[in-house]
Amino acid sequence: MGGYELGEYESRLIAAIYEAALESTKWQSVLLEVCKFVDADAASLVFYDQQHSQRNFTITAHNTNHNDDAVRDHLAKDFQRVKNLFSNLIPGQIFTTKNLFPQTDLPLNSQACNQVDATGDRSYTLRAGIPLVLGDIIFSTINIYSFSDTEDLPLKAIEFIERLSPHFVRAIYIHNHLSVLRRESDCLLEAIKRTNLAVFLLDASLRVVFASPEAQRVLANHPALSLNRNMRLQAHIAKEHLRLESILTDFLDEGFRANYVVTEGICLPLLHPAKTHPLKLCFIPIQQQARVLTSDIPCLAVFANDPERQRFISPQYLQQAYGLTVTETQLAQLLLRGMGVADISHERGTSPETTRWQVKQMMHKTQTHSQTELTRLLTLLTNEFANDKQSISGSDRIN
Repeated sequence: MGGYELGEYESRLIAAIYEAALESTKWQSVLLEVCKFVDADAASLVFYDQQHSQRNFTITAHNTNHNDDAVRDHLAKDFQRVKNLFSNLIPGQIFTTKNLFPQTDLPLNSQACNQVDATGDRSYTLRAGIPLVLGDIIFSTINIYSFSDTEDLPLKAIEFIERLSPHFVRAIYIHNHLSVLRRESDCLLEAIKRTNLAVFLLDASLRVVFASPEAQRVLANHPALSLNRNMRLQAHIAKEHLRLESILTDFLDEGFRANYVVTEGICLPLLHPAKTHPLKLCFIPIQQQARVLTSDIPCLAVFANDPERQRFISPQYLQQAYGLTVTETQLAQLLLRGMGVADISHERGTSPETTRWQVKQMMHKTQTHSQTELTRLLTLLTNEFANDKQSISGSDRIN
């Protein structure tokens, strides 16, 4: 190549590097661009996590017409040998065959620097590399190769790689961070799918990125709440919708800015003329502080409770698992209906103080710390199948 002045091309390539940090499939095109620009024959990106093998990958690109699978398979076998070459360097530091081997006392034709091409006729020699992560558990590098019978990379090419090096390091840091977040989110979503909770997960743009099966039933059956065309929650009544938007914005802004997680949440009732009881929403951040996230990373959970949704929980199970009395198991059914202390006291004909004391006894037995937390636990334990329901006998009714 005639020159290494990047200009606008440099900006596009750096942007592509950060795009690849968010989407790993784009790394190959980035590596190919680097190969073309420095007249190298191949490049590889290695990411290795010793504890979580599902995160590992090797991506190769080469500036010749060879079988990419064969090259990639060959390079993948050399994690440890290549890793040893970087042991005395720091992330972002460029090395070449000229400045590396005098430090390591390795011969220039070390097998750690040589790779055979797919045809087996020619071998690749490692010409330059960038250590990106050099931890005890996680290791990542970019390696640039040329055929063994060609010259080393010129100084201008090395200077070009040095200009890109800090961006490669930051990009892999972003990839590593988001990979962990995605893995945690996948576990969270799987857990929610197995429960009977109506949960919406929102991203930093307040868009719904996940709705549990129960949440989808709420949208289908309760007209007080819906999703607009931008995938944002929308209340039926304009005044309540403004309050909903205000709560969501405050949670994402002030709550995260203060590095603060709300444990109780805020409850918002949503009314609708066709429904007797309001739909209740509870908002809880699921991350402790604001982060630069991709659109599919959830950061806020919205729990919905429809008091008119018929739920059932086995009183025998509550008695056996938590030692609740018959009266307390019946009180659990009322809590599942979304009733508060005042409503329960009115229906039972008891004082609010008696109801509060009974709820506190239930919290103690179930090791929960608030009425909201107790209700969530009971919701998790509900059985949605009508044929499993057991009728409460007349002797079990609350007096």
